[in-house]
Amino acid sequence: MIVRELAPSDKTAIVALALESWSDAPFRNETPDMERIGKASDWFIASPDAKGWLLCDGETVRGVLGVLFTNHMFTGRRLGIQWWWWVQPGARNGSGLLLLREAEKWAREHGATALQLLAPSPTFRSLCERLDYSPIEMMYQKELV
Repeated sequence: MIVRELAPSDKTAIVALALESWSDAPFRNETPDMERIGKASDWFIASPDAKGWLLCDGETVRGVLGVLFTNHMFTGRRLGIQWWWWVQPGARNGSGLLLLREAEKWAREHGATALQLLAPSPTFRSLCERLDYSPIEMMYQKELV
């Protein structure tokens, strides 16, 4: 497995990964909006405050990690925030950590003082803690429909 930077020509691959990852997502009971996924992918690829990497097995894309930069609203501290991290189940032999290490390195080199990861499940929370990530806040959601 190798990690390479996401390029504009990878849009088709990341849209396919979005659909493939849908069953693992907290929003899996909703219907995917293909047009929205395509537009979000275009925006991410073009954004100067975003960077992504693909996990590849030869020419086959097996995973993705995307990071957005933002400045903390009170401190101005530059933060990297996970936009998306997903690896195909058959490739989850630790190789997803190759993506994370690349994201950490890049964020550090571009002025981020911290990287924040989403933890949608107990398994992922446990992984984050094993990797020395600390919980800082908890998010709750209420449907307003």
